[in-house]
Amino acid sequence: MPLIAAGAAYYCYTKVNGAKSFASLAALLEYVQSLKPETEAWVDVQGEGFEGRRRLLQELPLGTTLPPSVREGAVSPGECDIVELQPFAGNYLTAVVSCRPAAEGEAAVGQPEPVAPSESGSTGADGAGGAALAPADEDLTDGPVWCTCVATRTRLLTLHCAPFEGLAETRHQVQSLAAAAAETPLTSFALATLLTFTAEMLLPDPTTLFSEVDCIDEMVLLIAPGERDQPDLLRRIALLRRRISAFRGQLYLKERLLQDCMMPAVRGSFAAAGGARIAALYNECLEKTTQVADRLDDARDVLNQANLNFVTGVSMRMSQSSANMDFRMQILGQVATICLPLNLVASIFGMNCTVPFQTDTHPTLTAFWCIIGLMVAWCMVCSVPIVRSLRAGNQAKAIVPSDE
Repeated sequence: MPLIAAGAAYYCYTKVNGAKSFASLAALLEYVQSLKPETEAWVDVQGEGFEGRRRLLQELPLGTTLPPSVREGAVSPGECDIVELQPFAGNYLTAVVSCRPAAEGEAAVGQPEPVAPSESGSTGADGAGGAALAPADEDLTDGPVWCTCVATRTRLLTLHCAPFEGLAETRHQVQSLAAAAAETPLTSFALATLLTFTAEMLLPDPTTLFSEVDCIDEMVLLIAPGERDQPDLLRRIALLRRRISAFRGQLYLKERLLQDCMMPAVRGSFAAAGGARIAALYNECLEKTTQVADRLDDARDVLNQANLNFVTGVSMRMSQSSANMDFRMQILGQVATICLPLNLVASIFGMNCTVPFQTDTHPTLTAFWCIIGLMVAWCMVCSVPIVRSLRAGNQAKAIVPSDE
């Protein structure tokens, strides 16, 4: 499970008492246990280790009994961007979502300044918890923050190891609208707001990616054969493919998560109580995610077409080189055909009769010069088609001949 070290923070919000922060887990449990069973509350815990999470799930009054396997799955989830609903036996919902880690300057946004805790452990609505480091038993690695959600009719519990983008916005949205809309249940509204905000914050900005894909598409046919240009182009295409696949994989998980939240089983449960407002949140977020996913698919299609154009260009160059070599071999074959009769004539005269070619032994060289003249005339006459072919060059014919 990807976790990032961060200070511990304990937060609870109810419509009656508002938002409160606590200095320790014990103070948070004492406060939640003092609430009435029908009081809706959102409990957010950050930075607790495995043992603290087990204690929280055992002692926190959720209004239902969680099976041991569900508790262990919430303590140490094995996969992210999933949602599971048990509408009959326990009437609870569990979800694990991947979130973008908050920047260092944004980690404290929405967090009140730490003050000394009161006797009951609560610091009030403007207080904050301690700044203890994450426990040593956490498996801390770089990567997205996994937020585990356990929801019942009256309780929403969120567990995460570090602040993430969308958490402060979710708290502000819940505090602003949940109290005003008394008819909307706090649990379903806070859960829907958290899932949609984290999904929107995780949406990648594909502008730079699209610009690089457009540049590749424009320059692919301008790449000349060489030891640098072609390997560099293939490396760029491979890196763009990897980035598109990574972005598309994240969006696929978010699309599946939002679609699961809009299934009939979830729409008829407490997780979708609130009617049109909750459905509108999921629909709007799903539309944004689908829009970005479609744009990434278009970019991948353009990149595939650019790669196909590059392969076609390489094949075209190979075909042109092969055609030029065939043309040269054809010219050499014609030259060899012209020279073959001359070789035969020279061989016949050399083996069967003596040709006078020296004035010391023969009074006249007329026969020799006649033979030489005939050979030269033969070469000149037969070279006319070759010269015409060389001047015309290699003219490729159409693949499909015309009727004219």
